[in-house]
Amino acid sequence: MHGDELTPWLIRYAYEQGAFPMTMDDGSVEWFQPVRRALFPIEGIHLSKSLERTIRRGVYEVRFDTSFEEVMRGCLRPGDNWISEEFIRAYSEIHRQGWGHCSETWRDGELVGGVYGIALGFQRRVWCPKWTPDSSSSFMLSCAIMPPGCSSERA
Repeated sequence: MHGDELTPWLIRYAYEQGAFPMTMDDGSVEWFQPVRRALFPIEGIHLSKSLERTIRRGVYEVRFDTSFEEVMRGCLRPGDNWISEEFIRAYSEIHRQGWGHCSETWRDGELVGGVYGIALGFQRRVWCPKWTPDSSSSFMLSCAIMPPGCSSERA
């Protein structure tokens, strides 16, 4: 898959083989197929008492699939990015096709964190906080409201 254009078809094929893409420092896309992956079980997730209080106060609003590209762009870092414009283009097309999804956390009308991923048995591929401390709250809120049987994966 080296040197191939990043397309929805290629991404689906790679994920089905256990591989995922990353943009390298030179802008090229490389594929990785690790033996071990970090998995976060969602069943039985424990929310801290302070986050539970925050949820009860209604500080955050959780939305789904309303700002997919904005969540992806929130993942961009000033340097050392593994996400590129090519990634954003391909994954946004996956979203338009209906198998790319995001969970967004909003605070006072501003997007403060989110998760995006692809629905192949719904694996959440990436956790992308925009700011802290809202970032960990975003991740925990997202996990807490996911339906049973979903998994969260962070590469």
